[in-house]
Amino acid sequence: MTNKTVCNTLTLLLSSFDLISYKAKLLVAAGFYGIPMPTTEIINLANPLFDCEMWAALPLGTPAQAAVGGFLGNGMIMCGGQKENDIFTEDCYLITSDNVRQIHSLSKPLMGPAGAIINNTLYVTGGFSKIDNTHINGTEFVSLEGSRPGPMLPINVADHCVIKIDNETLLLTGGSHVIGRDHVKLKSTWFFTLSNESWSKGPDMLEARWKHACGSLRLKDGSQVLVVAGDFFEGKNRLIDSVEILDLSPDFPEWTSGPISLPIDPSNSDVEVGLGHQIVSNDEYLYYINTYQNLFYQLECENVTACNWTKLETAKLKFPRTSAIVSLVPNEFVNC
Repeated sequence: MTNKTVCNTLTLLLSSFDLISYKAKLLVAAGFYGIPMPTTEIINLANPLFDCEMWAALPLGTPAQAAVGGFLGNGMIMCGGQKENDIFTEDCYLITSDNVRQIHSLSKPLMGPAGAIINNTLYVTGGFSKIDNTHINGTEFVSLEGSRPGPMLPINVADHCVIKIDNETLLLTGGSHVIGRDHVKLKSTWFFTLSNESWSKGPDMLEARWKHACGSLRLKDGSQVLVVAGDFFEGKNRLIDSVEILDLSPDFPEWTSGPISLPIDPSNSDVEVGLGHQIVSNDEYLYYINTYQNLFYQLECENVTACNWTKLETAKLKFPRTSAIVSLVPNEFVNC
């Protein structure tokens, strides 16, 4: 497996902090652009022309792509991923404004897991293990104090995406599943309930998706919808631009085709485009970001049939990258 074809971790990264404390500020860490990226950048989407100070850079040898993470405590937690020379890592780090330190380790080196912050813990699911030479069905809870195993997933999976619905519930969507020697792209979704740490079947998506992006958004009428977007077509090295929406209001919700597509050119054959796209959200905001193309868009919906993308023209990374970790950051931890 080469860096050009490395799996993209399309993570949904949310925090349990009060939503009011967020004013659309993003932290972008790690990733790959010819070399592993050590820089950690903050972007003020509410005022992109206001320059934010960079946070502590990752020490030599630690930058990872296709890792999993989110904002926890006073910084960004990052676990697993791939270093230079195709080396997988199990290490977990806490990145703050002035320091990077190793805090814990996963049970095994992983690339391409997915996860979310829930109950002040990073919940890590699935991924590809070189030790097992396959996708895994294991999960782990990682906090600032320690880590512990979680319940097994219903299937082995990697290249999937996890949505935080609330402080009690997550939804795992799509991904790649291994059956024998075959990799099968999935339509399936699975709900996770924190109180009893159990998984239950969710509604199948309309399309099988992997290396896709996902998030949650509160509509203006108060209803909550989940969004999945994109799908990486590896054989042709391009990104599929379709969007699906799951309205959680009905007793038996079903996925529907989104009223709009991703704001991308689906004919672009550059593999890095597919490895750079992500969605970040916190119920109040939902942003589609391509950290390789340096594109930032906000999704706004009156209802499930009336949505539009607004391009944030001046929002730019100083150092574009693929397979990065992106998270919303509370105001109290940034200076812009």
